[in-house]
Amino acid sequence: MSAKTTSKKSYKGIVSVSDCSPDGKYVCLENVGRREQVLDGWKILRQVDGKDFATFTFDRSFTLKTATSTKIWARGTKSFNAPLTDFEASFPSWGTGSSVVTLLLDPAGVEQASHNQTTTYSS
Repeated sequence: MSAKTTSKKSYKGIVSVSDCSPDGKYVCLENVGRREQVLDGWKILRQVDGKDFATFTFDRSFTLKTATSTKIWARGTKSFNAPLTDFEASFPSWGTGSSVVTLLLDPAGVEQASHNQTTTYSS
């Protein structure tokens, strides 16, 4: 059996969900704009196969600088040499499944970016 994973990304502002590891280890955000973005109070919501699976909230003042990225690692998966701008979540996995949707929400709950991952299996 083989698996093929495809992804589709969209964003409204200057921060995108640039990558999500298929094995549920991390979610990566990237500032694609020309100014810094304060992420205090922003949330990442992960839905796996139609059900809410994990939520991460930036609860400390964090600014994503222009042309930089940050990864939010599942607990215990953050590399020892990861940048200081990376975070570690309290949950052990972002989740895996055949349909995975990752949303970035601003403090008002408005969707600012999304990353849709679909895995199909064939024999």
